[in-house]
Amino acid sequence: MNKINVKDLINIGVFTALYLVLFFMASFLGYVPVLFPALPVICAAVVGIPFMLFLSRVHTFGMITIMSIILGLFVFLMGRPWPTILIAVGAGLVTDFLLKSKEYKSIKLAVTMESIWFFFCATACCSLMSW
Repeated sequence: MNKINVKDLINIGVFTALYLVLFFMASFLGYVPVLFPALPVICAAVVGIPFMLFLSRVHTFGMITIMSIILGLFVFLMGRPWPTILIAVGAGLVTDFLLKSKEYKSIKLAVTMESIWFFFCATACCSLMSW
């Protein structure tokens, strides 16, 4: 059984930091009123690249869940309501379990899980904005 080692934790830290920086850079397009409705699609396209690179380095169960917990806590600290953390942890666990079922080698499943990941994250951010 593979355990998370220091290299895995460094990968989580680097890709989470890259994800956050690109996410907030893309989020600034929300200040343009015409682009605000398309913001979830734009953010998903921009941060999809480092997330897929991260998925190519994942070979241990729990790495995606740790990344989602960090992202959920960060977004919560930035002012989103607490259910955002629950949605992030749920999305991370679902992604981890499904990718583990194919031993982290299925490209189709990785692309599908990326789409589900962004659906959960966009739902959490957009639907809970007014709560």
